[in-house]
Amino acid sequence: NGVTIKKNAKVEYTIIDSGVVIGSGASIGADKENAKGITVIGSGIAIDDGKVIADGEMVNDAYYEEKLKGDMTV
Repeated sequence: NGVTIKKNAKVEYTIIDSGVVIGSGASIGADKENAKGITVIGSGIAIDDGKVIADGEMVNDAYYEEKLKGDMTV
């Protein structure tokens, strides 16, 4: 039920649900002063090493299937 944030991952102004894994070197969100909105990571999502999730994004199963599978950076 916990959240795992791996080495060198950067997470800013983000709500993270249970069971999420943020991969090594991933970058999630932006600093609060410059963010377009708060980033939300839904339950059970695994963000691969090195992936970039822009500020204000809502990452759920549909988002994952569309934008995070493979080598895309969003």
